[in-house]
Amino acid sequence: MTEITRMDLLARMPAIMLKYPSILRALKDMRRGQDDRYSMGLLLERHAASCADQAAIVFEEQVLTYREFNGRVNRVAHYLAARGLGKGQVVALMMENRPEFLICFCAAMKLGAVTALINSHLKQQGLAHCLNICEPQMFIIGEEVWDAFASVRGDL
Repeated sequence: MTEITRMDLLARMPAIMLKYPSILRALKDMRRGQDDRYSMGLLLERHAASCADQAAIVFEEQVLTYREFNGRVNRVAHYLAARGLGKGQVVALMMENRPEFLICFCAAMKLGAVTALINSHLKQQGLAHCLNICEPQMFIIGEEVWDAFASVRGDL
């Protein structure tokens, strides 16, 4: 496993800082509601087009470029849409931190769905409560937490 040092992070700061003004402008426009052309999904699409081969996600030894990340997000979004997930609906997402978590989150975001992020350490009553209170139309459950989900499925 490759260790990322403080010096590695500092070396990448100039590239991040160059993008900061455009990210800040987009976030300000979205906050003010002045520009309907911006959405997080659209920003991801634009970034994937302009920085296609740059690393978007680095997780353990896995690296996804913006092109790969956006492609996976789109595939999952099409899958979720084909199963009925759409704008304004709630999807419960329960999985440990890994690239698939971000892929599923961004896929739901592109569809305009609301994602309820469920703590992957919850069990039994606490898990059932969180899943019931968000009233999801769909569940995305990671295999690493499937047993906890299965144990409360009858209470949902």
